[in-house]
Order: sequence, then C-alpha cells, then structure tokens
Amino acid sequence: MRDVHHYSCYGLGIESEIVLPLPPLQAASSLPLVEVLVGGPEAPAEPALPYDVGGVAFGPCSGGVVVHMPGLPAFFVSESCIRIWDLEAAEEVGDIVVRMIFLFVFQLRSMLTFHGSAASRNGRAIALFGNCGAGKSTTAMGLAKRGWGFLCDDIVLVDTEGTIPQGATRARLNSDSFDRLVHCPLSSAPRDRDGKYIVEHGVVGSSARLGCVVVLEAAAVDAVEGHEIHGYTKLRMALPHMHSFPGIGDPGSRLRKVAEILACVPLFVIQRPRGRFAIDELLDTIETLSLREDS
Repeated sequence: MRDVHHYSCYGLGIESEIVLPLPPLQAASSLPLVEVLVGGPEAPAEPALPYDVGGVAFGPCSGGVVVHMPGLPAFFVSESCIRIWDLEAAEEVGDIVVRMIFLFVFQLRSMLTFHGSAASRNGRAIALFGNCGAGKSTTAMGLAKRGWGFLCDDIVLVDTEGTIPQGATRARLNSDSFDRLVHCPLSSAPRDRDGKYIVEHGVVGSSARLGCVVVLEAAAVDAVEGHEIHGYTKLRMALPHMHSFPGIGDPGSRLRKVAEILACVPLFVIQRPRGRFAIDELLDTIETLSLREDS
C-alpha cells in the first residue's frame, strides 16, 4: 500500500501515490479531484500514438490518452486520473508529471493554459508569456523579490472567469539569473532535466484576477522598451504561447476563450536587451505599467 500525498493547484485537488513538487493541500476541499496512481491495469502493448508535440508522442486510449516521452515510463491520462505504469521509475517523474503530463488533464477538461509564468499583487495578476529564454521565470522571480506573490511557472492557467489560480511554484532559472537573484552557491542547487536550477520561492500568491498580459522578447535593443498592443494583434501575440494539443478537445472553443479574455485585459510587448542582464529595468517597466492599469 503506497502513501497518498494531498496537493492543491490550478483549481484542482490532487491525491498522488508519488511525491509531487506542488503546494500541499492545507484543508479539506471540494475542488475537482485528480488522482496520480502507480501500476494498475496492464499498459497497451503497442498503443497507436498518431500525434507528436515537441517529442512527446500521444494518442487516444479508453477514455483518455496514452503519453510516451523519451526515456520515461508510459502514462495514461484522463480528466480525473494520471496512471504511471512503470513502478520502478514512478518516483523519478514527479517533476515531469507537473510540468507536462498535467497539461493533458487540462486539455481533456477544456481548461485554458499557456506556456509562461505569473505573479500577483493586490488581487491582480500579470501573465508573462514569451519564447524559451525570453526571461519569464526570471521576471516572475524578480517580481517575487519585490513583494509580489509568485503564482506559477511553466504553466499559466486562466479559468472562465479570467482568474489565474495558484499553480506550480518552482522557478527554473539559468545560471546567470540564479546567481543574480538567489545568492547561494550553484553547487548546492538542484537541477532539472534541462539543466536549469530549481528554486522554491516562499512568497506564494493566491488566485488573482488577470490584470494584464506581458509578452517578453529578447531583442537587439540597448534598453528595455515596452508598448501596448491593440485589436486582433493581441490574439496573434498570445496564441503562439497557448497550449492546444491536436486530437484533444475543441480548438475552436479554446480560441474563443482566449479572444474573450484578451478583450478584457491589456497586452504589452516588452523587449529587453539580448546581451545584457537588465532585470531591474524590466521590473521597473512592468511595475509602471501595472500601476497605470490599477489607477
């Protein structure tokens, strides 16, 4: 009999037979439940996996999807369950379950998620989108250092009311960002599969209404520059960062949800110097924009 660990994130209650890097459940809750189980029914011998997203292969199977990732055990995912078939590897995949496998739960539940980070202050949240290396995690961590609540990293979920619930609160930083923001030896910090340094932040935010979206870009500029985007261009800037897996759910519905949310909040593009660590300038710009929206 395996121990069961209880967590709460992204508006869900989670009961897991493996340890997950998630906030613990503080009290009894009526949140929708997702179970993370180990073992169980036999895995399909050769499941059909017609889809591939970034090297993650998946396909439909008995009311859910089977997911294969290189070098990892197979997963079965439904709206309410994640099953890990490989008993020996189960304890090593908690981080992958949170960063990738939960995305399939969200897609099956028609929940709207983006690749990004988020922070909150005074009941309002800023969602940070951008390509890999744009500085999303570093920016969220920097805002937390200034007293903002750290809401989530890697996955930003926006519910139907335009609220961002607390999610996974582990930040992943490159060595430069870690050295500038954390102030502890690199040799003592754990690293993820991608070689980034993992930071657990103590200033965790609670659910907050989305106040604005910031798309970060590393560009050939001398100083941090920001401007607001209007009209349909907002949708064009946000869509590349939305999770939408083929063969799962209704992509048209996801598109309508994004359009409805963006119609109610401002979107800013902020460019930072590619060759210079300009975190203070970047944070000053974001806080100035935030104060403008709050006024």
